[in-house]
Amino acid sequence: MLKLIALLVISVISVSASPGVQRSESKLRSDCAKFVKSLDQPMHATARQLSGDELGGKPDGANFEGRPTYQIGQLRYFGAGVEATSTDRRFSKVRVFADQGAMHDCGYRVNFWPGPWNMLLGDVSSAAFRFERGRVTKPRTGTPGKAPASGPSPVITNFVSGARWPLSKSDGTIDFVQLMHPKNGSSETLIVRLDNSRSTVRTSILGKLPVRFQAIGLVPNLHSSGRMMNLVGKDPNGPYRSIVLQMPDGV
Repeated sequence: MLKLIALLVISVISVSASPGVQRSESKLRSDCAKFVKSLDQPMHATARQLSGDELGGKPDGANFEGRPTYQIGQLRYFGAGVEATSTDRRFSKVRVFADQGAMHDCGYRVNFWPGPWNMLLGDVSSAAFRFERGRVTKPRTGTPGKAPASGPSPVITNFVSGARWPLSKSDGTIDFVQLMHPKNGSSETLIVRLDNSRSTVRTSILGKLPVRFQAIGLVPNLHSSGRMMNLVGKDPNGPYRSIVLQMPDGV
């Protein structure tokens, strides 16, 4: 009898919640139908270069093409970083996902120009966000920056795992560079190296940033040995940010 009553209560709750859910889905479809009509219209933006101080860096006495560089833990920032905002109402619907990068809630990828490298030239003219026409049908990570389910994750007190990037090794194992964020939701990013050898898993902190980044990518350093780290992020009601960090050799 108690089980039957519980089922009836659940049914009543489900039925009573259903109209609200339907209205929400209907509004989303209506909003997205309007949004699609504006796909070819860029979101004009205001952009500026991010300073090393804003990223928690400390001058290291070196320079890159005549500009001072900053040390952020084991990482190096040389001025390739941009922050952008827009008064376009569509901007509030742009989020950054670990698996898809910057996207509008209606399922379209978002590209921004100028990129972080352009900041070294001081070129912020014609700053704008533009939408790709092909809608992304692949399921996105439900929470921006959420870590993938596969593979080991580092355990650091009061931090939760975010996006990661694999590093293949000659012995067949795969290491990861992973982003982590405070459990309390504050806008910080911890960058962690996860050494996943066959016998043990070791964690080392590469750096800490006072702002939130949800997506990461690693590419070869074309100017020297090692790799470059690309980070992209956006706070729910804040600016879009994209930076490049130099990783130390051997990482």
